[in-house]
Amino acid sequence: MPPFPGELVDWLQPGAIGAGLAIVWTETRAQGKRIDEQGRRIDEQGKRIDQLRDDMKASEERQRQEMAELRHDMKELRAEHKADNRVLGEKLDR
Repeated sequence: MPPFPGELVDWLQPGAIGAGLAIVWTETRAQGKRIDEQGRRIDEQGKRIDQLRDDMKASEERQRQEMAELRHDMKELRAEHKADNRVLGEKLDR
């Protein structure tokens, strides 16, 4: 294969270097955009996790309140049951 003429090589070298730099620059920008997109997705996921955490805390608080109400209702029912038993016991004793 015959060698390229020296003038052609001198003329092509700056273009090849420029093209190589353009490719590197383009890839760097594309990688930056991908990183930015991943950052946005991570931020969105973080917000979603925070929202779910808040929902879970609210649900736990509702469950605590419901359990407290149930315990209170159970105490009232036991007191009524004891009172009914006492009344029945007194009626039976007569």
